[in-house]
Amino acid sequence: MRLKLVPLGISVISLVTGAVTTNLMTNGSIPKLSDTSLFKLAEKEITALARGEDGNPRMAVDTFAKKVVNNVLSSARGKLWRGQIALIIY
Repeated sequence: MRLKLVPLGISVISLVTGAVTTNLMTNGSIPKLSDTSLFKLAEKEITALARGEDGNPRMAVDTFAKKVVNNVLSSARGKLWRGQIALIIY
């Protein structure tokens, strides 16, 4: 997308988000895996990770937002890696 929009003067950022403290997955919104899923054996661990119950650090949501907004306002381009442990996602 970036390459197609550059001639039009449009910048595109690909935001790769690591661990950020939110309540997005805390209210039962994590879907159950089917019995045939390859990840079924790790469902308990996956759910704990999604809910932030895994003991790993997370970036505060306001810190995350400030960093992303600062990057956008300073005309950042390409991939942005933001959030705790975002670089190991790649």
